[in-house]
This record gives sequence, structure tokens and C-alpha cells, in this order.
Amino acid sequence: MFTVEFYTNCSRQTAQLSSAQLSKSDSWREFCSKFLVGTEFTTGNVAGYDSLSAALMVITPGAVGGTCNVLVGQPIDMVKVRMQTMPPPPSYSIWRPSVPKMGTFGTLRSVLASDGIAGIYRGVGPPLVAAAPIFAITFASFDLAKNAILQGQDRFLTPLESTFAGGFTGLAMLIIRAPTERVKCLMQVQSTSSATGIERTFYKSSMDCVRKLYREGGMRNLYYGSLATAIRDVPGNMAYFGTYELLRRKISTWEQIYYRKWDTVDENYFSITATMLAGGFAGVANWIVALPFDTLKSRLQTSRFGQYTGIGHVYRELMIREGPKALFRGLAPALIRAFPANTATFLGVEATRHFLFQTQ
Repeated sequence: MFTVEFYTNCSRQTAQLSSAQLSKSDSWREFCSKFLVGTEFTTGNVAGYDSLSAALMVITPGAVGGTCNVLVGQPIDMVKVRMQTMPPPPSYSIWRPSVPKMGTFGTLRSVLASDGIAGIYRGVGPPLVAAAPIFAITFASFDLAKNAILQGQDRFLTPLESTFAGGFTGLAMLIIRAPTERVKCLMQVQSTSSATGIERTFYKSSMDCVRKLYREGGMRNLYYGSLATAIRDVPGNMAYFGTYELLRRKISTWEQIYYRKWDTVDENYFSITATMLAGGFAGVANWIVALPFDTLKSRLQTSRFGQYTGIGHVYRELMIREGPKALFRGLAPALIRAFPANTATFLGVEATRHFLFQTQ
């Protein structure tokens, strides 16, 4: 017997499905609609759809949100990576840590002047292709972790529990995230006019980059920096989902009580204001926590294969040559990008969920 738990209008329900029942088409649709949804945000059901359609309706919100994130945030992400990998000035000393040659907007102007509009979207291919599966896995694994924590209890997660569930998502998406980050970073730091002063192998396209990386070192080269990616994503996603869940509930409650003057609070109420503000601040919290690790990851993944033994080697070299401030290089573009990109992410996720499930 399979015990399936799901939410309907803030009330936890339990269904017992046998393996014989699951073999039937209708029961399999029921299983998909109840087990895969499994979250207080998706209160509708997908009855009447085949199993493939039911699964697609569950993973689509994350895929839409990921696509929104990349399209909105890619230009500033490119600036961040350029600043993180910029070499120190020759006059550097240990007592006077280096600073970037150009700020956020100076770097952006330099890219536009040398490479045009296409330059700010250089490297967008891999993250755009990977955005749908990465974010679909992220939000699906978050729901899975939430259900594992609850274990049948009739309640919602606390913000702390949501934070730990968010940490799980950083590992769940690693198999797709690591190689796409490697390719994206290499594409972003190269310049047809050598604006960064860094000599790089010129990659004609993202696929050309993949082929050359594989030819040089096989799958290990494509997954170079995987541990660094996980070290960045686990604490970053803990801050991400923990902040979102906390602020979304607080803002939604405030809107219902003080603005709409409702007598009771509906936990399933879809508030565009709460979604946008909570999503934006969740992105900011993510990058404040993750940026030092992201700097080390960017340095590692834009280096020659085998140049560093790991993220610890990158850290030691960075401290010796540039000092602690280098860990936070690119903070300004990261925060500038974080709010609109993650506002778009969560708005895409929640609006898609609302459209697919609340209107059934």
C-alpha cells in the first residue's frame, strides 16, 4: 500500500492506494495529482489528465520561473562574472587590497562598447536551456523535502524547516547545474576585444565550448568545480527558500488583514505583492550568503583544467594575491540582478501554479 498525503484548502488529506490500483489509468492520474503536487500552494488537482500531462503540470511552474530568471538576470550576471574574474592591478600589495578596474556600470559600458548588445547575453545558451530542468527540479525537490519533514503532520512548515528543505535543493540540481555553470562562466569571461585583459581560448558558441572542454578532459572537465557549485548552492538556497517562505506569509497576512480587511487569513491566498516582494528579497538573501563561494567557484571554473586542486586552493591563492575583499567582488551587480530576477522567478512559479491548479 502507498500512503499519499496532500493538501486541499489548508487541510491535510490521506489516501491509501494499492499497487493494483496504481496500475489503473485513473488511479495513476490520482497518484500523480496528489503525490507530485504535495504542497500547500497547489490546492487544485489534475484529474482528467493522463499521467504525463499530470506530471508536466506539476513541473511546469518551476520551468517557467527558471526561464524568467535567466532572461531577466543574464546581462547583470555577465557583469558579475567579469568583475569576479578580473585580474588585480600590477600595483597590488597585501596591505592595500585590490579593487576592480571598473565598477558595475563601467564594466557594462565596456562590454557594450566592445561586443554590442549580443555581448551582454553571451553565454546565455547553457543556463537558458538548463533553466527549465534546474528550476523544475529545484521546486519539486523543495516540495519533496517539505513532505519528508512533515511526515504526516497536519501543519505547515516553520521558516526554519523551510530553510533546511531549501538546502536539499542545492544538491538535487547539481548534476545539471555544475556543467552549465562551467560553460556559462567560460563564455562570459571571453571577449573578442580582450576587454578583460585575460587570454582565453575563443569559443564560437556554447556547444563549441562543450566540445572543446570534453576533448580536453572528458566529463571531469565539464564537471570541473562541481563541489564548489554545491558549496555555493546549499547555503544559498537555504537562505533563498527560508527568506521567501517567511516573508511571503508575513506580507500575505498583512495584506489580507490590514489592506483587504478580511476577518480570517487564507494561507492559500495568491498575493502578487507578497510573491514579488518575498521573491526579490529572497534573491538578495541568497546572494549575500552565496557570493563569497560564488567568487571562488567562478575563479575555479574559468581556470585551466587542473590549474587548481580545488576550491581550497583557489581560496589560498586569492587571499595571498588579493585579500579578503576580493571575495565580495561583484556584490553590487549580484544584488542589482537578484531582486528583479527572483521577483520574476517566483512570480512565474506562483502565477503558473495558480493558473494550472486554481482554475481547474
